[in-house]
Amino acid sequence: MSKILTQRVKCNQCDNEDDFPVHHSVNVSLDPDLKERVFKKDLFNFSCDTCGCNAIILHDFLYHDMKNKFIIQYLTKGQLTPEMTPGLALFAEQGYKIRVVGNLNDLIEKILIFDQGLKDTAIEVLKATIMAKEDEKDKPVTSVYFAAKSKNDNGEEGLYFVATREKDEPKYLTFLMKDIKTHLESAPEELAKWPDPKSMIVNFKTMFPEDSEKKGE
Repeated sequence: MSKILTQRVKCNQCDNEDDFPVHHSVNVSLDPDLKERVFKKDLFNFSCDTCGCNAIILHDFLYHDMKNKFIIQYLTKGQLTPEMTPGLALFAEQGYKIRVVGNLNDLIEKILIFDQGLKDTAIEVLKATIMAKEDEKDKPVTSVYFAAKSKNDNGEEGLYFVATREKDEPKYLTFLMKDIKTHLESAPEELAKWPDPKSMIVNFKTMFPEDSEKKGE
C-alpha cells in the first residue's frame, strides 16, 4: 500500500505551520486514485490554511505499479543512497523493472512508456532522432518527451512526441508503428544488469554519453 506521513510545514509567506501529507510511496495498483494526482503533480502542492499561499514541496518518493511490475524512484537530488538499495533489490528479485529519475516530467514519461508496454531504451533512441532532426542553431531543442501511443485519422497506430524550444511553440511529432516495429522489438530491455546503476537510469545522458557532453548536459 501507499506510505503517507504527515509533516509540519512552515509557510514562506506568513510563517504559519500546517500539516502536509508527504507521500513516500505511491502504489497505484492498490490506490489507483493517486495515479491521476501524480500526473497532475498535486501531491507536491502545499496551500497555507492561514494566508492561502501556494508552494511546491518536492520530496523523494517511490512509484509502484504491481500490475505492470515496474518501480520508479523519484529523487530530488537524483542520487541513490545506500539505504535505498536493499529495498529496490527486493523488487529486482521479483522481476520488476526499476528506474531512477530526478525530474517530475521524466517520472511521468516513464509511467506513460511502461503503461503502454514499451521499452524506454527504444523511446530514448527515437527522442535522440527527433532532437538531431529538429535542432537548429538559433533554436536549439530544449526537451523531447514521449506523449502517447494512439491512432491517426487513417487508423494507423503511432507513437507521439512533443519537442520544445526556447521562446517557441511545442512541436508534435509522430512515428508510425509500422515504420519502427523492428526498432522497438530489437531494443534491449535494460542497459545493464542489476545492481549496476546503468540498469536504473535510462536517459539521453546514459545512452548517448558523448552526444550528451557536446550538448553540455
